[in-house]
Amino acid sequence: MNNTSSDRRVSLRMPLVCKIICTDNNGKIHHGVTRDINTFGVYVEMTNSLAVHTYCELKIVIEGMHSQLIIESLPGKIARKDNNGIAVIFRYDFEWLPLVPLLNNKIQVQRREK
Repeated sequence: MNNTSSDRRVSLRMPLVCKIICTDNNGKIHHGVTRDINTFGVYVEMTNSLAVHTYCELKIVIEGMHSQLIIESLPGKIARKDNNGIAVIFRYDFEWLPLVPLLNNKIQVQRREK
């Protein structure tokens, strides 16, 4: 799919707060927490952010009460960074986006139960 700048701007962002592991092109592993996600990318809060234009591979880890859902092998590129983290553009559209509202409901229920 052709991801133009205007396409990315109108893409629906969905809140998703979960662990994310970012492996840079040198094999160094960086841990963070997602803030929101859309078809084209994700914003990751992390203290040791990567340089803009760095290629990486992402692994999203959604924790349940007794299990984990792992979405891995997501290639991307750091599009921008700020004091709180990084914005990563996915190389391919995020095909699991329709599941995000369901996952958010499960995460919210688990937080209330704790």
